[in-house]
Amino acid sequence: MKAVGMKDERQYTVETISGFLAGTGGKWDWDDFTSCALRDARMESIRRRALAVDLPLDEEGLSGFPCAAGRLIIRPPWL
Repeated sequence: MKAVGMKDERQYTVETISGFLAGTGGKWDWDDFTSCALRDARMESIRRRALAVDLPLDEEGLSGFPCAAGRLIIRPPWL
């Protein structure tokens, strides 16, 4: 994993989680994200909550995410 600046940690968090849920992330993206602490306290809190999600994510687990026309809608919590 390349070093991520604090300004970029929000974007990194959104892109990694979105890519994971959409199945478009890289082979090691989720492992890198869940294995390496973030400096931004808010993003670290989100990373830790993501780490606590039971995988693989099944239909029941996905039902907690907002969807439209069969696609996940990813809204960062700070927007």
